[in-house]
Amino acid sequence: MAKRHASLLSLHILALLLILTPGMEGLSSSVVRRMWENIGVPVMDVEAGKVSTACLDFLQNRTMNDTSLALDAFGKVPAGVLVGNSGWLGHFDECEDIMATTNNQSHHSHQYCLVELNVSLPSAPIPAPPVPDGDNVITMKYGLCVPLECDPDDVVAGIDHFLDWVHLKNVQVRRKPWCTGTVTYSPGFIITVTLFSLLFLVVICSSIYYSCQEAQGLPVADPAPAPSQDPQPSTSAQRDSTPLLGPTNTIIRIISGRPETAQQIPDRINTRFDRVSSCFALPRNIPVLMSGNSPQIISCLNGMRVISLLWVILAHTFSFVGTFTEPYNPRTGKAWFSRFMFTLISNPYFAVDSFFFISGLLVTYLTLNRMAKNDGKIRWWWFYLHRYLRLTPALAATILFYTMVTPYFGRGPFAQMLSDRTECHKYWWTNLLFINNFHPSSLEHECMPWVWYIANNVQFFIITPVILIPLYHIPWLGFVIMFGLMTSSIITTGILVYVNNFPAAPGLIRFPDEDRYWDTIFNKPYCRIPPYLIGIMIGYVFHRYPKNSVKMRGVVAFIGWTILGTLGGGVVNMVVPFYSGSHWHIAANVFYQMFCRILWTCYVGWVAFVCHYGYGGWVNEVLSHQFWAPLSRLTYSTFLLHPIIILLYLSSLGTPPYLSLQIMSFTFAGIALISYVCGALLTLLVEFPVANLERLFFTSQ
Repeated sequence: MAKRHASLLSLHILALLLILTPGMEGLSSSVVRRMWENIGVPVMDVEAGKVSTACLDFLQNRTMNDTSLALDAFGKVPAGVLVGNSGWLGHFDECEDIMATTNNQSHHSHQYCLVELNVSLPSAPIPAPPVPDGDNVITMKYGLCVPLECDPDDVVAGIDHFLDWVHLKNVQVRRKPWCTGTVTYSPGFIITVTLFSLLFLVVICSSIYYSCQEAQGLPVADPAPAPSQDPQPSTSAQRDSTPLLGPTNTIIRIISGRPETAQQIPDRINTRFDRVSSCFALPRNIPVLMSGNSPQIISCLNGMRVISLLWVILAHTFSFVGTFTEPYNPRTGKAWFSRFMFTLISNPYFAVDSFFFISGLLVTYLTLNRMAKNDGKIRWWWFYLHRYLRLTPALAATILFYTMVTPYFGRGPFAQMLSDRTECHKYWWTNLLFINNFHPSSLEHECMPWVWYIANNVQFFIITPVILIPLYHIPWLGFVIMFGLMTSSIITTGILVYVNNFPAAPGLIRFPDEDRYWDTIFNKPYCRIPPYLIGIMIGYVFHRYPKNSVKMRGVVAFIGWTILGTLGGGVVNMVVPFYSGSHWHIAANVFYQMFCRILWTCYVGWVAFVCHYGYGGWVNEVLSHQFWAPLSRLTYSTFLLHPIIILLYLSSLGTPPYLSLQIMSFTFAGIALISYVCGALLTLLVEFPVANLERLFFTSQ
């Protein structure tokens, strides 16, 4: 009986891949009969040393009931195989709930393993599953239910032996399987949860203390009361020059370093404890978060921030589902790409260019205004230190939470695959030094790959004084430097596209060495800097010419909206032919990659320009609405957390996701809402308190 059970295990590992065997004719009935009757080489005869003794001993002593439940939980041939359904996941919960009794105590005896297989598809007499252009190999995910005594190496050894035994040469294990095993909390998890719990406790206690002071009629402590000698205090939203870092009334101005508040609190003799505790108090920070626009800020940027981030979340929701899972109906998803407006999802990379533009605009506008008030003098060391202190705490908290805590959240077939944090254990420090877009050399090996944007932004910020100092003192020299950088970036991008033969839309089609595009062009500052430079130019215009000094005729505004709106929409939508199999000439690919970001940024710059000078009409009314202000302040934290929310959602799926625009729309709405809620928590627990502490201890700066 034990040998029968072992052979059944071997049989079900890959017998359900019959349709993918050479010639698409399946295994012969004699082979299947031999496996069923245990004639030939069963699992126990696996080559010595390949499968552990503990695994084999457990297999020999299983009951028929346990074996039947485990085999029933294995992946089965689903409907839609010939149209790309390659996620044969089995039943996760059934496998995990199999119990065994040892010494009169019940315990879980089996674990779920997800195996990734490469299946070669030779020419076949019947239709084969769709494969990428120019490729005859598909990747499929297959679920197995194996005893806890069997580790991933045992599973690989058993599958390889089985493939050799039945002479199935066109199926290979792609990598070591992901198995649930026995959950044990690591010291890192315990320490991280303790730290976040203590932080939460500090915030709650500070909030209670702050509220008690208010209830007693005592003027609560302000960490750093603003001096009154400045006749023109800037607003809180203008203190930050990173678009992902929304305006907040608790941030030191990045240019001058002089702290101030939106509401001046009466002076009183207070202790350092009062001031420190108020930095964490929710009754103090929540009103700041929920406050509206200040009349002195470039309010249209709030709406542009939030819409751009929602665009990023929308694109990530669709792309993560297709990248990290095996959709039930992938051909349906592929058909979406030929729709005209779907390019907003399939070609979303310009949303990041909008952030680069806003960042360059703000840092220039605020810095030049401050230089004008201080005779061209700036504390440049504080300019850099404040930026690092502004970005790092929330980023570090996110890395810690993502690396140590989230691997224990998911429960489903994809959970173990999506909880692999090997790269974070190796390269977390590169994120804190903002060099993660250069080291590691591959985007897929980065810890939290989506923060490549922040690294680029910091690198742009580092060279900004090289432009701003001459731009203030000798404007023509500043523009020469900008045009030199712009020209160098354009030429560099064109050369890299031509030499590597990259297509115009790398994320939309498969091509040789596809991964090299992301590491060569996509996340490199020397290719992404043009939108930032255009932002610097617009920021200089805003500084040089006050709002009421620019007059524009209606016909000029109409022509500008028409031309630049057409260019902006064109660069996003003109890649539609790629989805139907069309290929551009290499010259067209080079031209598009060289100028697409510049054309898009010119459109975004036009929107900011006309809104700022009062010619934006209803567009300005929408983008400048008070509604956007609180959401804009959450942009940085929400950007950091939203991919984690998506991954946690995918980790909890029990079946392959079904692609439907309606379902995906609801999924996006839920992920966006949860991301903003979590972003608010990170802002109130980390971002605002650290900014308040910065004001408290660096008041003189």
